[in-house]
Amino acid sequence: MNGEQDLAGRMAALERRLNQRALGRFRRLARSPGWLAVALVLTLNLWMVWEGQRRAASERIQNHFWVVCQPGATGEERRAALTALVRAGNRQWRSAQLQHLDLRESRFDGAALDWADLEGCDLTDASMVAASLHGANLQLGRLRRADLSSADLSESFLRKADLIEASLRKANLRSASLEQADMKKADFEEADLSEANVLLAVLAGANLKRARLAWANLDAADFSGADVAGANFEGSSIRDAYFADCNWWRAVGLPSAAIERFKTEFAPTAETPEGLRKDYQEWLRKANGGE
Repeated sequence: MNGEQDLAGRMAALERRLNQRALGRFRRLARSPGWLAVALVLTLNLWMVWEGQRRAASERIQNHFWVVCQPGATGEERRAALTALVRAGNRQWRSAQLQHLDLRESRFDGAALDWADLEGCDLTDASMVAASLHGANLQLGRLRRADLSSADLSESFLRKADLIEASLRKANLRSASLEQADMKKADFEEADLSEANVLLAVLAGANLKRARLAWANLDAADFSGADVAGANFEGSSIRDAYFADCNWWRAVGLPSAAIERFKTEFAPTAETPEGLRKDYQEWLRKANGGE
């Protein structure tokens, strides 16, 4: 047992001596002028490589921005430049000419596109999850089946946009302009459309569960077949809005006068799906004091 301990002690002492010798050699080498020169040259070379790459990347970004800002570039060149700028994290778009581009199936998730002018662009099947499009111009745009979940579209312009079957779950559309937009079967669950202008828009078959529509202009909008369960209509304007085959009685914030009018104008009919008719009768029974 003692022999094994002595051997372990000798091995540990030998390892310490070897480490001390190696450290001493490194220190002598570090103090030598030649070593310092080599280290300086290596550092300088690494810095020059990094600086060259940085300048090249900056020049590429500047070239991409020139392409989207100046006339003469083709639509394909503009699309490629826009995609590269989005990937580079560009946030300045006020002078970019991006109108009427073919951007189908683009991937702009998390992109910073505030105030970008994308009027008339085709964004069919595009993915723009959590993108920032505050104040962006998307008028006349095609956004069928586009995924704008959790996107910021506050104060954006979507007049006459095609948003059929688009996903805008939890999107921020506060004060957005959606006048005459076609949003059939779009998904607005838990979206914020407070103070938005939805005049003459089509929301037939749309999912608006728990959406916020407070103080929005919904005049002459078409909600036929839409699901508005839990949607907040407080203070909104709903003159001439159409709610046939819609579960309007499950919404919140509708004024009592509108509810009484809807009982006459938009009560379920024989053509209404059976589940909706039963739900209305159950609600009506409880509203009239039934248990």
